[in-house]
Amino acid sequence: MRQITDPIIAGLLEAAPDAMVCVDSGGQIVLVNAQAERLFGYPREELAGQPVEILVPDAAKAGHPALRAGYAATPRPRLMGAGLDLSGRRRDGTTFPAEIALSALDTGQGILVTAAIRDVTQQRQAALAQARLASIIQSSRDAVFSLDLDGLVTFWNSGAERIYGYTAAEIVGRHSDLLLPDEQRSDVHIIMATLALGVGMNEYQAQGVRKDGTAITVIVTLASIADKTGTITELSAVVRDISAEQRAGVRFRGLLEAAPDATVCVDESGRIVLVNAQAERLFGYPREELTGQPVEILVPDAAKAGHPALRAGYAAAPRPRLIGAGLDLSARRRDGTTFPAEITLSALDTDQGTLVSAAVRDVTQQRQARDNLRRINQNLAILLLLPRARPADATALAGRIQRRPD
Repeated sequence: MRQITDPIIAGLLEAAPDAMVCVDSGGQIVLVNAQAERLFGYPREELAGQPVEILVPDAAKAGHPALRAGYAATPRPRLMGAGLDLSGRRRDGTTFPAEIALSALDTGQGILVTAAIRDVTQQRQAALAQARLASIIQSSRDAVFSLDLDGLVTFWNSGAERIYGYTAAEIVGRHSDLLLPDEQRSDVHIIMATLALGVGMNEYQAQGVRKDGTAITVIVTLASIADKTGTITELSAVVRDISAEQRAGVRFRGLLEAAPDATVCVDESGRIVLVNAQAERLFGYPREELTGQPVEILVPDAAKAGHPALRAGYAAAPRPRLIGAGLDLSARRRDGTTFPAEITLSALDTDQGTLVSAAVRDVTQQRQARDNLRRINQNLAILLLLPRARPADATALAGRIQRRPD
């Protein structure tokens, strides 16, 4: 095995940032540096004199001598692995993706092939993550685009094309003011200027303008993008079109207001998020006072403690359900008085999670009518038990029954 005796060459190899492996014309390893020891897990004494194929994965070993011979025939600096799936093999048998730069080194004792080997695992992982992120961004139904600090569009995904109607070719390089109504531009400019100074993220609801001039309602999340030095170079925008949801919300509120019963909508935590005018009248609260309150504010004191468990039970298996028919359920007004109630529960799936809608009906009159009917039936039953009484006696008894206090 030929040894490298030139201290300058040896010193340069040792100072190189990459793993360096020097191979003679027979394919034997002549010299490695400390980085190669760390990368491959071999001490240099164990590598010296070994065929270089010891560092080649098993699947590529058979074809490697021919590749060496091909390079030796026309040696010149060459980068291998950029865009290729080259790998190196460690002492423990594990492999890693590699980029390899080959060069010929004339030592005065013959030509050596020097391989500078770089583990590109992190670069490959970063590239994969970047490709995955790019795929997610491009397939997102939300608009995702970026702006330079002057407000010019620099990137535009397919979701932005769907929402705003501009293709990337039409909008990239143009000012983002095209996407805003005139009256909102100055406010958005202030937000962008603030973000350019490094102040985190800003989310707001705004009006947008499509290519055809139609208005849309959007939720915008703006954030700053910094380079490696921490200098902010761009702004990113994620925009969701909520026009349909807003229209649906208006229709829902219209239906809610038109409902004949008092309706109370409660979120998953048991807090009231929406009531209609009938609920205001029935319970005596203005809706502003009810919104955000726990629904137990409408439950009589005697039933308050057990109500959260009932809510949890319904949330576990939500389905349309009438409760109160045949039961003595009650609700509580703002003034503390109570009334008998029937309640119909149903679940509504919304963007804010599942809401439970309770249609509450005051059944005071129905209960009174039921109680009156029960008393009449009881009176009739008593009369039927007196078949032999004289008419006058029966009439007197019936009169006494009717005059009996409730």
